[in-house]
Amino acid sequence: MLTLLLMIATVDVRQDGPAITLEQAKAMTPAELGDALLAPNHPPIVEASVGPIGMMPPPPPESPIQSEIRLYTAAQPSSEKGFCEKIQATVLLDPVTRINGTLPPAQAARLTNTKLYRWATNGTTSASCEGKHYEFFEAQADNAQRGFEVIRFLVALQQKHGAGATLSIDDEYARSNRAYLSRRPSDHANFPKEATTSITNGRAALAQFPITSISRIDAYSESWPSDLLKWKDLAEVNGAKPEAVRLFAGGLWSAGIVLSSDKIKTVRFVREIPPPF
Repeated sequence: MLTLLLMIATVDVRQDGPAITLEQAKAMTPAELGDALLAPNHPPIVEASVGPIGMMPPPPPESPIQSEIRLYTAAQPSSEKGFCEKIQATVLLDPVTRINGTLPPAQAARLTNTKLYRWATNGTTSASCEGKHYEFFEAQADNAQRGFEVIRFLVALQQKHGAGATLSIDDEYARSNRAYLSRRPSDHANFPKEATTSITNGRAALAQFPITSISRIDAYSESWPSDLLKWKDLAEVNGAKPEAVRLFAGGLWSAGIVLSSDKIKTVRFVREIPPPF
């Protein structure tokens, strides 16, 4: 824990750093970008993501734009048993206005640090901890410990091959790929066998569910589409709603989990159609 606290304390913006454009940032290695934007003695930077995430509406032509660069430290064993962690340092550049349609260089203005976690692959060593930033999740501040517990319960259930739980899978991904290939059979060589072969039972889905690539864990909301948990899964027991969470993992998977005390009662998996839809 002390190591992590020291890591967070030393990740700050470099006050005398160079002004850069997003194009220059994209051409730099993560290590070079970390040195350019972060104060000296920062932890090793192994990955970077430059610019906006996803589709963003264009700002008014004359308005200042504050660009964002995300830097990711090397992963290390966490004080949370079984987990690894890294820091996402989100750097905001000074706001600048386009000149002839192009953003001029800007210096780093401020940053925020976010701790990210993932379940370790083969033991909690630094080598087994590393992964892409999208294989890590941010723990929800109001219920972080319960989130870690649920993932540990899921690991234990996977090791027991699902014994004692109700499991199911809806493989939208394979179904969609087969439908596409029925219209475009000439593209068959571009699809690996696992992309078109449906996972048909819950135990097989549990075995393949990428626990080490969980990217999000939230309390389940009944306002979400009913393609995951069913109304009967969420029925009251002795006048109380059961505890339920939703996981996203590996870019393709979601899972709705119902718990009874400290035991997983139901898991419903969906292997989803990846964006863009």
